[in-house]
Amino acid sequence: MTQKAKFLTGLVLVGALSLYAVIVAVKDKVPRKKFDGKVVARSMIVALPELLIPALVIFSLTVLKLRIPEASAFTALYVLALELLVYRDVKLEDLPRITRNAMALVGAIYIIIVAATALTNYFVNARVPDQLYDWMGAYIHSRWTFLLALNVLLLIVGCLMDIFSATLVVVPLIAPAAIRYGIDPYHLGVVFLLNLEIGYLTPPVGLNLFITSFRFQKPMVVVYKAAIPFILLMLGALALVTYVPALTVVDRGPAPEAAGGAGDGEVTAVTPGVDGGLAAQIVWPDAAVWTPSRCEQPEIKESELDYIDCRARFRFWARCDALTEELDKVECRDMALAAEDWFAQADAGPEPEPEPEESAPDAK
Repeated sequence: MTQKAKFLTGLVLVGALSLYAVIVAVKDKVPRKKFDGKVVARSMIVALPELLIPALVIFSLTVLKLRIPEASAFTALYVLALELLVYRDVKLEDLPRITRNAMALVGAIYIIIVAATALTNYFVNARVPDQLYDWMGAYIHSRWTFLLALNVLLLIVGCLMDIFSATLVVVPLIAPAAIRYGIDPYHLGVVFLLNLEIGYLTPPVGLNLFITSFRFQKPMVVVYKAAIPFILLMLGALALVTYVPALTVVDRGPAPEAAGGAGDGEVTAVTPGVDGGLAAQIVWPDAAVWTPSRCEQPEIKESELDYIDCRARFRFWARCDALTEELDKVECRDMALAAEDWFAQADAGPEPEPEPEESAPDAK
């Protein structure tokens, strides 16, 4: 089965916050203006060049087939032309100062990314995710308990870490364990991002609280008090999204047969390996052969989360095949198959060489 993320999750969150804003506005009798379609149309025309930026990003990634760095540079060039030639908010002589400030900001972000990447590589090489899963297995026995513990952990992480370092450090730690508990990767991604956003609003050190205090020149205590209703609403949305996966993923029907393997939930053979406990080879009933080399494919390796999931796939089957109790083996395979969906959309990987056909006798 193939599953895709839905934006219904975003509608739930935006709807809850919008409803609260309407209730407060009515209660406090906030002055209202009559809707004027002409004003809206004029405003849309003025803002149209800026509104096209998200569409431009999607266009450059999908139609022009640009990589993320190239699409980013293309978008930055468009914004620069917009500010210099259309809106004229930026003057040419201001560019050196703006560039200097931007490079200082980018440099600070790169320092964070480098340190976080180094820590992530250490975790992966030291097999910390595996050890973490083994430790959790002694105390957490269901996916719902795991999701509850995950939410608590991510709320704390959101209070203490920025989104760059949190994504690089925390995702490789939790992704393999989440998949083993049967949690869809799309569902995990939505829960992860929503938790970090709530963490940014959580006292005492939520990043957005400091930005709000600086922007509106209000004491932090006042900002804390104002943020409480929004935190409660977002926690309610988080609980709904976490424990109602249908809001996040939608069943799109059976995966195409051409994907190779991963179709019926069984394997023909598993060859043990020595590379970090990975299976050296998985043979499926349709004769498709998977080896860890499929994880090195560019479309998989360029995404760190997909790469970790791919290697975890082979680690799952190596462990399942090593179990002696049949019941444990069945349960292990059920968890392994939770990571099946996105593999069905990837290339089938190396396939066995076809057996030579017997040559037909020469016609006389």
